[in-house]
Amino acid sequence: PDSRPRQACAAAGARQGALPWAGVPGGAAPRRGGTAAGWRASRPLPAPMRAAALILASLVASAWACAIQGTDSGECQTRDEYEFQMPFCQDVVRYTACVPRYQPLYPNHTLAAKDAWVSASHARVVAERSATERNDTLRSLGENEHGIPGEVVERFFENEDCIDAYKNFLCWLNFPRCDEEGRSLILCGSVCENLFRSCRYSEDLWRCYEPSFYGGKAPEEDKDVDKDGLPVYWRAPFPGQPFRANSFDENGDPIAVCTPSILNGAATAGAGVGVVMWLAALVAVAVVARAGDA
Repeated sequence: PDSRPRQACAAAGARQGALPWAGVPGGAAPRRGGTAAGWRASRPLPAPMRAAALILASLVASAWACAIQGTDSGECQTRDEYEFQMPFCQDVVRYTACVPRYQPLYPNHTLAAKDAWVSASHARVVAERSATERNDTLRSLGENEHGIPGEVVERFFENEDCIDAYKNFLCWLNFPRCDEEGRSLILCGSVCENLFRSCRYSEDLWRCYEPSFYGGKAPEEDKDVDKDGLPVYWRAPFPGQPFRANSFDENGDPIAVCTPSILNGAATAGAGVGVVMWLAALVAVAVVARAGDA
């Protein structure tokens, strides 16, 4: 018989944070030995207890769950938990962050691997762009990198502000902040604006605003046409969209409505949510178990 449906169900259970013994027929708990008590513990759980176990599993799984690129594949970790696995981004990611959660189907998708990928991507783009900006051939031809007459604008070459702003953008995009309910927060608009400003882009090229205008402040003008006389539009979705406007309290301190919105005590607040969820799960187990005994 084909075992793939069974394997698919097992994989789905693992992804949904099932308890370690949930795959045992009847939901049996681990054996505790050869005694009568051990035998009783290994019997299938009564229906009320199985329901309680499912409640516990779902609450525990959602207590720190967060979305990465719209997928429930992350978990919220405090800075103390992740900083030694994040050598590249740890100096700018200073909050409870949404990081990759271990998944049996993708064992190599780890926090350390993702940080290394962000680091390599940053280094590659900076090196390639800096080389283009210092390209002698383009200078002699009097063309920019697109073959258009003019000069290549120096954005990254010897511009630490641009290099740092690009690092911030990549790290905050890939490791978003978790709010007090364990949900990941989209990027702040100021992160996008700082990147374009630091890298010397003219404001008509900034893509930090209205999603319906592909990040522009107003609709794109149809200045260019193709060979058939039809308008040509150059805007396209920009990474990180949509962005959220920053919010501040009466003292001028940022409110955690987007990433990074760095505030003091974020880790403590997040931990409190986890404790509350655990207590709720334990109460649910006790109530359902008592109903089963009755």
